Amino acid sequence: MKKILIIEDDPSLQKTLVAKLKASGYQTVLAGDGEEAIKVFKKEKPALILCDLILPKKSGLEVIEEIKINQHSEVPLIVLSNLDQAQDLETAKRLGAVEYILKSDISLRDLIIRIAALTKAPNGA
Repeated sequence: MKKILIIEDDPSLQKTLVAKLKASGYQTVLAGDGEEAIKVFKKEKPALILCDLILPKKSGLEVIEEIKINQHSEVPLIVLSNLDQAQDLETAKRLGAVEYILKSDISLRDLIIRIAALTKAPNGA
């Protein structure tokens, strides 16, 4: 079972993502702020990371930089955010995010399909 790290501070979105990912055959671990995200990442060794950009304690961009550059991680990281600024997208990609998805522009089903492609796991659909 592939493990997905969800870095998101909105409890209702956390709950929705966890339910959909579990129903699709994934294990999930959560981090509600940027500092916790780094600790959970190091401990849990996920197969993929979903990361919001607006987080308490450390921004999502700081988390991406720590994981992808400082930790030299090859784990695929998807930014899942409401921020629609070209600069954020460019920075996230430069730091190592494989995708930048606006929360309002994707269905949970399509998100699971993208996760499945990146983790090479069945998408449960």
